[in-house]
Amino acid sequence: MRNYIIYCLLFLLSSCIHAHSNENCIVTMDELLNKNRDKAFIVDSTAGEGIAILKDRGEDKFNAGCYTFYESGKLKSYQFIIDEDTSDYTERYDTSGNITAIEGKPLTQSIITRISKDSFNIAMYFFALNKTYQQLHIRTNDKQCIIDLVADTLRYTNTKYALIGIHCRSEKFVMIYWNIENKNTCNDSIQLLNDSIAVENIPFRK
Repeated sequence: MRNYIIYCLLFLLSSCIHAHSNENCIVTMDELLNKNRDKAFIVDSTAGEGIAILKDRGEDKFNAGCYTFYESGKLKSYQFIIDEDTSDYTERYDTSGNITAIEGKPLTQSIITRISKDSFNIAMYFFALNKTYQQLHIRTNDKQCIIDLVADTLRYTNTKYALIGIHCRSEKFVMIYWNIENKNTCNDSIQLLNDSIAVENIPFRK
């Protein structure tokens, strides 16, 4: 009887471990490199710890996604770095590929470019590893629109973005309100993101 109880407990424990492990969600450094050789590079391992770092090439010295890995090569964390000491968004993972911690929102960058005296473009970039996004909803004082995200093939790894055109007078202050829903494809959780972006007096250069 005692052996039977022990067997049942071990079976239940095994079932629980299996339920929380999703092989499809495990990301490795080799996989990321193979898919993103033109957009990412390996940084030297940190302080003799044997932890490799993979970083987006991006378009400048700092703004880029940065990945760290366990010694096994499995993904340990992702951060979008905005300067040497600051990250704007962070995800941490266990060795089974499950997210264990999130800091910030997966809107990693909003790049605003004035294109005329009364209009500008805004590019919004969202981290999309193991995520599916619905359409992006945009609202200003005089405009509402719904936009599909598309895969970023130039700047960042595992990122989708939308490009929005906004009209305004050069001297006016504009508030852009946005919302979007995403689904974590590993645990089926759904997240509704919403926020605003303030735009004021962006210089226009011909």
